Amino acid sequence: MTTDPLGWVADYKEGNNFRKSQYTTTGVSQWDYAGPANRQMGTQVYLMGDGTSDSYAKIRNQVAPSDQNYTPLNMINMVSNDIQTVSIAGLS
Repeated sequence: MTTDPLGWVADYKEGNNFRKSQYTTTGVSQWDYAGPANRQMGTQVYLMGDGTSDSYAKIRNQVAPSDQNYTPLNMINMVSNDIQTVSIAGLS
């Protein structure tokens, strides 16, 4: 999951049941990567600037990168020079 989060989503989540975050015992759906089953509410994957449509003001959930309303990380009062490059030995 750490070295290849999108691969983890494709390998682990596909075909398995998941529960949307706002539900308790109801609202269980089968995961379908290509389907519109609100899967972004059950799993969030953030690539912290390396994802589709990421910007310094908004980091998008890569499970649903077109979603602008429900699961993005909104960086309030951020400016582009607030972002720092981080390199971790063994993970790059």
